[in-house]
Formats: sequence, structure tokens, C-alpha cells
Amino acid sequence: SVSKGLLVKLQITDMAVAGETGQCKEDKLVISDDYSILGTHCGHILPPLLVSATNTMSVTFQSDDRLTDKGFSANWEAVYP
Repeated sequence: SVSKGLLVKLQITDMAVAGETGQCKEDKLVISDDYSILGTHCGHILPPLLVSATNTMSVTFQSDDRLTDKGFSANWEAVYP
């Protein structure tokens, strides 16, 4: 989270998460804020730039124990609305 009055901007810079883009049955990256899930992502296609609706954003990586891949990298920053 960031200071009240600011939002969180997240850019995934590298994406290699096991699973077929759009299905995400094996592994997935789930990004949410206080109100909703902003995206569920897997595969190798970079998600769009995401901005939270509040000062909080969660990034959760969920994985099974079958397939592996490189993972993901991201940059984030606090921004004014």
C-alpha cells in the first residue's frame, strides 16, 4: 500500500508463468485492489499497465506443483490520481 490519496501503478516487466494465456489453470498471477480483481495472468504475454482504484494493491502468485517457468518481474510506484 501507499499513502492515502495516492494510487499504486504496477507494470509487469517480464512474464513467464506456466499456463496458457487466458486460461491460467496451472499457475497464475492475480492482481487486485480493495474493490476488485484487476487481472488474472499467466503465460508469456505482458499484462497492461495497471493502476489501483485505492491506495492498496495486492499481487498474489498461485502455483501448483506440476509445471515450472521463470516467473515474473514487476515495477510499482505511488502515483497521484
